[in-house]
Amino acid sequence: YKWKGKSNLGVVLDFGKLRDYFWKNLDKLGVEIYLGWKVVSVFTYRNFAEVRILSKKGQSKNLIVNLVVDATGSKRSILDLDINSSDKLFTGNGIEWILQGSKPISMEWNNALTFFIGTNWIKYGYGWIFPMSNDRLKVGVCRLPPIGMKTNFSNIDDIQSLIDNNGLSKLEVVDKHSGIIRTSLNRSDKHYKDRVVGVGDCISTANLLGGEGIRHALCSSKVLGEILLKNLRPNSFNTNHELNYLKGY
Repeated sequence: YKWKGKSNLGVVLDFGKLRDYFWKNLDKLGVEIYLGWKVVSVFTYRNFAEVRILSKKGQSKNLIVNLVVDATGSKRSILDLDINSSDKLFTGNGIEWILQGSKPISMEWNNALTFFIGTNWIKYGYGWIFPMSNDRLKVGVCRLPPIGMKTNFSNIDDIQSLIDNNGLSKLEVVDKHSGIIRTSLNRSDKHYKDRVVGVGDCISTANLLGGEGIRHALCSSKVLGEILLKNLRPNSFNTNHELNYLKGY
């Protein structure tokens, strides 16, 4: 089936360019970035939070901050609050490869979002091929099996089958990435505890059926940004220490 719009319906997001844009802007703002560091512990007190981080080389450092933002996604490494006992936590998984095509090949997929739906393609999920710039194609699969089902499905086998069956097996794979999304069905997750605030997947701000987290996480961060600005202005909640932004791993 083919559906055509009278106007552009959207864009295909290039995550590499998005990350690069964020890093460059953070640097311009003077934000101190700790790449490759892991959050070991977070202790919150009345006027501040103490965060202990560990480098890949084993170096330890303690930071005194006003607020800690948990953006660790499905890992929920920092906030890790129990959801309502009556709610259920669903887990979806997916994989995506970027293929380097040529002008004739990319023209076949250009200006369209192609989805592969049905158990003949992906069981308990679906696949896709999206066009990108520089004659590249974004190929992926994701699935959401029933809760408690023991599965032996392979995302790698399915994505390879998708590539082979569409005549793309000779193209170079220039990037591979995969991930897991975990969200509660009724979105009963608490969004904060003491001085730790969640954003994105770690508070179920994601779309399991679409296998999508980034757009929802960006909306979540916009809301959180306004809260952070409000609470970081000089007040009884503010320690007046330099604020450190932490990225969880």
